[in-house]
Amino acid sequence: MQGLTSQARAPTNTTDTQRSARRQSPASGNHSDALDRAQQSQNLALRHDSRSSNQGSSPGIQRDTQTLALREDQAQRVGSGASNRLSQPANSALPQNPSSTNPDSGLGNLSNVRSSARSQDLADRTYSGTGKYARQTYSSAPSLIPGSTNQGYKSGAQREMQPRVQPSTASGAPYRTATNLLLPKPGDNEVYAQDEPPLSSSKRIGGSDGVYSGFPPQGDRYKPASNKPSQEKAATSQAKTVNRIYQGQNGVPGPSRTVSKAEDDFVKAGVISDSPDTGEAIIRPGYGLKGAEVRLWTNYLDLELLHEGQTLYYYTMSFDPDDKQVTPKGQKRKQIIKLMSEEDSFQILEPPLFATDFNTILVTQTPLKIRSGEEARVSVTYKVEGAKQASVDAVQFVVRIKLAHVLGTADLRNHLNPSLMTSVYNDSPILQAFNVLLGHVAKASTALVTVGNRRIFPLQEVVDNYEQQDQPVQTSRQSQRRPQSKRTQQTQPSQQKQRKEQVQQKKENEQKFGQGLIALRGFFFNVIGASRRLLINVNISHAVFYQAIPLAQLLKLRFNFPTDEHDDRQPDYAQMHNFVKMLRVTTIHLPPDHDAHGKVRTICGLALREDGTKPDGSRVDHPPSMDCDYERPTHVKFWEDLPKPSSSRTGSKGKAISQYITVADFFSREYPEFTKTFKWNDYLPVINVGSRKNPIYLPTEACVVQPGQVWRKELSDNQSKQMIEFARSDPMVAAEAIAKGGRETLGFVHSSGILNHFGVTVGTDLITVPGRVLDKPLVEYGQAKTQANHDGGVRNELNCRVAPDGVPSTLDASHGKWNYVKQSFYLPEELDEWYCVRIGRSKPQTALTEKDHHLTEVLDNFQKVITASGVVLGPVSVKEIVVERGEIPSEKLSTYLKDISTKQQVANRIPGENSTSKRLLVLVILPRKDNELYHTIKALGELKHGVQTICVVGSEAKFFRWPSSCTIAPNEQYFANIALKINLKLGGINHILNEPQGLQSGQEVPTARKPLGLIHEGSTMVMGIDVTHPSPRSHIDAPSIFCVVANTDKTLAQWPVGMGVQRKSKEEVISQRDRLIEIFKDRLRLWNKNNGQNYPENIIVYRDGVSDGQYEQVLRSELGALREACRAVYNARDTRKGLPRLTLIVVAKRHHTRFYPSPGYRADKTNNPLCGTVVDRGITQARTFDFYLQSHTTLQGTARPAHYIVLRDEVFHDFPNRADEIQKITHNMCYLFGRATTAVSICPPAYLADLACTRARSYLADQFAPSPPLTDQEKKQKEVQEKEKIERQKQETKDETEAREAQEKKDEEDRQKEVLKSQQDRIEIHENVKDMMFYI
Repeated sequence: MQGLTSQARAPTNTTDTQRSARRQSPASGNHSDALDRAQQSQNLALRHDSRSSNQGSSPGIQRDTQTLALREDQAQRVGSGASNRLSQPANSALPQNPSSTNPDSGLGNLSNVRSSARSQDLADRTYSGTGKYARQTYSSAPSLIPGSTNQGYKSGAQREMQPRVQPSTASGAPYRTATNLLLPKPGDNEVYAQDEPPLSSSKRIGGSDGVYSGFPPQGDRYKPASNKPSQEKAATSQAKTVNRIYQGQNGVPGPSRTVSKAEDDFVKAGVISDSPDTGEAIIRPGYGLKGAEVRLWTNYLDLELLHEGQTLYYYTMSFDPDDKQVTPKGQKRKQIIKLMSEEDSFQILEPPLFATDFNTILVTQTPLKIRSGEEARVSVTYKVEGAKQASVDAVQFVVRIKLAHVLGTADLRNHLNPSLMTSVYNDSPILQAFNVLLGHVAKASTALVTVGNRRIFPLQEVVDNYEQQDQPVQTSRQSQRRPQSKRTQQTQPSQQKQRKEQVQQKKENEQKFGQGLIALRGFFFNVIGASRRLLINVNISHAVFYQAIPLAQLLKLRFNFPTDEHDDRQPDYAQMHNFVKMLRVTTIHLPPDHDAHGKVRTICGLALREDGTKPDGSRVDHPPSMDCDYERPTHVKFWEDLPKPSSSRTGSKGKAISQYITVADFFSREYPEFTKTFKWNDYLPVINVGSRKNPIYLPTEACVVQPGQVWRKELSDNQSKQMIEFARSDPMVAAEAIAKGGRETLGFVHSSGILNHFGVTVGTDLITVPGRVLDKPLVEYGQAKTQANHDGGVRNELNCRVAPDGVPSTLDASHGKWNYVKQSFYLPEELDEWYCVRIGRSKPQTALTEKDHHLTEVLDNFQKVITASGVVLGPVSVKEIVVERGEIPSEKLSTYLKDISTKQQVANRIPGENSTSKRLLVLVILPRKDNELYHTIKALGELKHGVQTICVVGSEAKFFRWPSSCTIAPNEQYFANIALKINLKLGGINHILNEPQGLQSGQEVPTARKPLGLIHEGSTMVMGIDVTHPSPRSHIDAPSIFCVVANTDKTLAQWPVGMGVQRKSKEEVISQRDRLIEIFKDRLRLWNKNNGQNYPENIIVYRDGVSDGQYEQVLRSELGALREACRAVYNARDTRKGLPRLTLIVVAKRHHTRFYPSPGYRADKTNNPLCGTVVDRGITQARTFDFYLQSHTTLQGTARPAHYIVLRDEVFHDFPNRADEIQKITHNMCYLFGRATTAVSICPPAYLADLACTRARSYLADQFAPSPPLTDQEKKQKEVQEKEKIERQKQETKDETEAREAQEKKDEEDRQKEVLKSQQDRIEIHENVKDMMFYI
């Protein structure tokens, strides 16, 4: 056996010795002491070598000897000073950080004691037992890592870790445990923290028991000494990647001990029994324990209240409409609230310093002078934003202020205390009040813009030519002056470098998309309540804005203006009209001393002629005059009244001069200085900043776009790609941006007056939380258990054909992904015949392109790849359909699909025909990516003719690879991905999770050891439910669609779906109860058919997309519908037994919680936490049974974990640790997404339900597509109808009005029912494919 010298390389020369000494010595020690300690360390390594050379020593003796040697190593390397510090309590051993007085917060710089802390950690590890069951324990003293006061978060004097290597399975693959997170797998390019080297797994000491008992000295990357070049290369690589782990602002704080103790006490106190079947969610029964412990950064900041027993007064504000019956919204409402504080009627209320969201909420620390139960009325004289004073005819708005809540922080503290679970408290108002308080400063700032309620974006402009601005131009006389002093020469480059860094940082937070759009990076924030504390969730956010540039420049960037007189291009003025509508601009033509200089106006649109649908100037006596819509300033005329100049002889005024004048002439006369700066453009239109009835015209050149205006329309494909690239951020970069830039942007850094007034402080760094990395399952391909069949074929236990040469194989998925090359599907299917349709475009010389003769070759290669996966395909029939450009061959496709469907129906009537003949598969090769054509093919195949289709684009880079010389191999990976879909569509099983074997032959494996737990028993159904809604631009009758998927057996491979529609709603709760019950019944009947006429004993439901405010409705409505469906199909005996047992889990994807690895723990190649990371402590509440799970390995950027909330649990009620079992099953299920060879980010039931909703939307694509604008004729007709309706209503009596409104309501309900019935018929799946996975 090799000695320790093969792993811990001792210094070989004086230079190496000095380097080792500098690396290992405390910062306060002198150089000579460091050299002495380095020499002692070298001698100790040699003694280790001699002690380890005895091959015959027992493993136990070797471990005891090595433990003693490590303690000697620690004493000699650290020195007496560090040893004395380590002999003291943990806190006293570390230098206190003056800026952090909270015992739960992180400590300061630990560079002086990192070596000692690491050595003490290693010295406190001992081993007991031998062989497979050797156990590693820690002593009672806490073990330290850099910047932490404790190694873990569990309470108790001892902590145990599982053995490093588990017994092997029958197939020889060891069970992978996540407990060796500090031990890298050989060959992995993992990332580690600075000054915390990994413990090597390349050499194992202690014999065949597989226990790691060798530890490296501080500062060495543990590699074999014989591979010195590789070692140096690895060290260089580590130095480059080490900084990709967030190090913290002042070290790495440990998880809050106060919170951990409260959580531990909650578990010790016992679990509150599940509430009865009401609308209330269950309370957390406990916390998970399985998996390797890790420490994670998370994007939360501490929110501390300085005053105990503080009271907040929560007021609501409402706004009366103005004289035109228009209620102010958006920016106008914000401006009114800003003006309100200056009004005398508001000062009478004696307002203290208050916070507001500038919309509907006002929060104070002392009450306003308003009588109980009454409301105050504040009259506000409106002044346009940017104007110096209000106009003479300014509008008066009335703001009503009323007390809504009196909120005590003491009640909130009790609510967040896990030991006080009996208290009933609604924390929504006070959390909303804190959100208002924290967002007040940012929303009041003019340098920031708020999108929604809690997304804040900075608006500083980027200075591109910073070099010219930072370097003043020198005259010839200045250049002849004496040289600058050295101090000046050093200061200017420093300032210039700082300026460059600021500009570069600003550029990184912007992304110009072209066409007048720009993306900005900002921050989202939200206050939440966790166990024993308040936290602020801060995350990076992105949005697209209009560029804040002159309007003329913006339009030139967006539209095709001619460049010269020979350019015949014309911009689309109709699109331009919609583009500038509601855009806010500042006028620049007025002189600075004018009252309206800088006034902000909102664009109504472009100038429209009088006979348009909504003519400009319909309320004025002399409407504007123009030849056509969207005219130029030189062609748009408006009426003006000017007083006649006084007579020179009499002094009397003459009559007013009335005339039409063009916009160009008017501005040239009134603002000559402004018009001299540009030349009138023949293509830039006139802008209307008034209203249609009372227009105010401005030339485009007089407007500048206000910053911070969000682009809410769709982006182009290229812009979407740029947005995805811009939004991607490395985890460390994201963490630093939040900890620094986020706190500064949101106003949390400086002690603002509003926060001090309310006694609120925000933490200076992100918090850490304890996490665990769950074990990864093993993925199994190949042949299942088979038995001889009477027909000589090979069939499995489900009587499905398997590949005759298939051999069961188990693949390692420890990194969340695997490669199934040269593997056969677990249950491959077969087709007697399949079809291929190629849609091509006609050309003058030939019907299709010259690559047609390669089609047969490509299909042959395709079939070979499919066959290699085990799927057997018969001969293919090829059909070519020729289309014109833009043509959708609906009739041709329908006829073809009908023919093959009829052919199969005839074949099915022949006696003795195999059941596989009922399955139809058509490969459709599209000429290009065409959504309309895709929707047409899917609707025809799956709804009308019962034929499954797979669409591929005939791309030369992917499917249709046709090189000039046929030497390039086909895209096998692309074909293999298609094979995954084909087998699932045909009803096959791609892969399963390997079930562990018993320790002895024939021994049954406990359910707890199986990767899917009780699902392996074959009596548990898993459902996924999702709802999708139309966009605001969709058709007015576009419905909401809900889908329910459910497995058909214990393999979790096949997930048929049921679809339903309901009236459009913003709520996620399914309202069509009858249709939902019918879908549930269909899923149960299909299970009964595939499982020996038995119904499931357990049903686990994963519900996607429900907000926390709708949990009660989901429990009462949807879970109630499932119980009703079960009562209808289960017999009375099962019902009396309480079957089925139900569990409902909500899956949340759209949240802002992120986790980042901390120093000392492994990260994946993208610097994210390892896949399988689960967090259920630190940022959660004891009242809620929830957890965060990052089950996948992201390709780039920061990984987003899924948030699972358990609302009801009857299935796992009798398990010792329900949290562990639910987390394990949910995590392992993510490895069973059939069409991928990776673990997915959310569990497959929810994922597949989302895919099914997407397919249902494609069936109703005409409803979900943006509604086309009304034509002029339709607009006129609508206006006439509205006028007639108003006239009729004026002549009605009160009774007649009530009767009419009741009848209109009934007619609308009847119409909605007919529309929903028609839409439901349009998504009814054909009988041939409804029980298959046609939607993947």
